[in-house]
Amino acid sequence: MEWDTFENHYVNVENVHGNTIKSRYWDLKKGSDYVGTILFLHGIGNSIEICTPLVKPLLELGYRFLAVDFPGHGKTELCKDKNLYTNEGFPTFAYQFIKSIGLSTPVTLLVHSLGGIAATRLTASHPEIVNKLIMIGPGGFSKDVVFKFRLGSVPGLGRLAMTDYLLDRTVDKRTRNLPQSEYMNPEFIRLDAQYLKNTKGLAVRWLLGNEIRLFTGYPGYLNAELLKHVSTPTLLIWGMHDETIPVGDSKNALAGISNSRLVIFDDAGHRPHVSHTQEVVDYISEFIRNGKLAEEDKLGKTIHK
Repeated sequence: MEWDTFENHYVNVENVHGNTIKSRYWDLKKGSDYVGTILFLHGIGNSIEICTPLVKPLLELGYRFLAVDFPGHGKTELCKDKNLYTNEGFPTFAYQFIKSIGLSTPVTLLVHSLGGIAATRLTASHPEIVNKLIMIGPGGFSKDVVFKFRLGSVPGLGRLAMTDYLLDRTVDKRTRNLPQSEYMNPEFIRLDAQYLKNTKGLAVRWLLGNEIRLFTGYPGYLNAELLKHVSTPTLLIWGMHDETIPVGDSKNALAGISNSRLVIFDDAGHRPHVSHTQEVVDYISEFIRNGKLAEEDKLGKTIHK
C-alpha cells in the first residue's frame, strides 16, 4: 500500500462564528474533466492524511478529490475561540470552507469518525449542497460514548490524556488489537501520531469539554428529530470490531436517516477504508453513480462483508 503525500493548499476560511481561520486543504484531480466532486472530512484528533489510501483509487475513477483539516487539526491553525469547537462550529466551518474556495455544489461528502457529526448536521441544514453522503464509522448517533472520550472531557484528566506518552501508547495499542491491522504501513503510524500531537491536545479537549459529559455521555447526539431532515442518499460503512464508534450505533443511523443503507465489514475496526481499501472504493463509486447498492435488492439495507 502506498502512502503518498499531496500538495498542500491554504485558504482563509472567513465568517466561522466571527473568526477567520487559515486552513490547509488538498484539491486533487487528473486533468480538467472529472465525473464528480468528493469532499472529505476527518474525525477528531486526525487530519486529512487519514484519507490517503482512498485518494489515488478515486482519482483513477475520474473524481475530483478535496479534503480539509478542521481547526486545530493537521496544518489548519488553532483558533483560540473555544466556542468554535462545538456541534455547530465544525459544520459552519465546513460550509464556509466550501464558500471560501468557490466550490461548485452539490458535492459528495465523504467522512470518517466524528466528521460524521459535522457532515450530518451540514446536510440537514444545507441539503442543496450535498448530493450523496458517505460516512465511515461515523460518530454522534448515540448519547453513549466510549470511555476515552468521556475521560478527555474532564478538565485536568483531559490534558493528561493528550500527552505525547499516552498518544504513543494509544497508537501502539490500536496496532496490537486490531483483528486485521489498519496500520499496516509504519509511515502511517508515524503520521497518525504526528497529527494527533499537532493538535497539542487543545482542539480535542475543547471539543470534548464542550460536548461530552463524564457521566451522561453526549447529550447533543444526532437524534431522530434532527435526522428526519436528512433525506440525502446516504451510505454507512462500519467495521464490526470498531472500538471507537461501536457498530451498535449503526442501527440508530440506519433507522434515523430515511434514505440510507449500511455495509458492515466483519473483520475490520474503525478504519475499513485502510484495511479494505479497494472494497470500500468500489462501494463508494457504485453508490455515487447509482444512489444505491446492487446488493440491496437481495440482502436488504444491511450488507455484511
